[in-house]
Amino acid sequence: DTCHSPNECVARVARVYHYGCDGTKDHGWGCVYRNAQTILSSLSFEPPRVETMASSVLGLPVTADGCPGHSSGSLWIEPRDCGAYLSTHYDIASRNLLWARTSAAESRMQRSSRKDYPPSHVFSDDEGLPQLIHHLLKHIEEERVPVIMDDGLYSYCVAGFRGTAASPQQLLVLDPHQTDASMVSQWVSPKWMAQSPLWMALLPAGSRRAML
Repeated sequence: DTCHSPNECVARVARVYHYGCDGTKDHGWGCVYRNAQTILSSLSFEPPRVETMASSVLGLPVTADGCPGHSSGSLWIEPRDCGAYLSTHYDIASRNLLWARTSAAESRMQRSSRKDYPPSHVFSDDEGLPQLIHHLLKHIEEERVPVIMDDGLYSYCVAGFRGTAASPQQLLVLDPHQTDASMVSQWVSPKWMAQSPLWMALLPAGSRRAML
């Protein structure tokens, strides 16, 4: 990692996993699982295959070709599900944060709701988004591990920033929806996050230890 640089902080990233990178046909449903693989590899684990994780989380017979009789949408999971998986199988603790611009934006949440998040972990309105971003970047700075972001439709990892955690100029986004490995990593303006009305975030610990 390069978090000792005064102008740039990048977490440990061993490999960025993305749609179809290992032969699994997870296009349209595997983004959170791919982010989980990226997190695990960053922590020096050998990640399980997407279908193995999906079968464990959902209790369905998921294969490399999907799950017969189930739509791709039924295989989606959210960051909270990923956090539970990391805790159960790898003893990795996480924090879950939520930002919603309006209460209507919360309809994007398919497997959880606001009540599943501690009040201190929930941010609202346009003023709450910079607070969420600050929490994410301080976590990357301190734990040296990427965080998972999910707007209810698409999920990404944020793995670094340029500037400071309090005043970032750019964010390093890892995009699992890409099929070209050369396209999975890109620097974007923090304003990129304002394009979505909701973000669910998972902040995994950088080692096997408890998090507050």
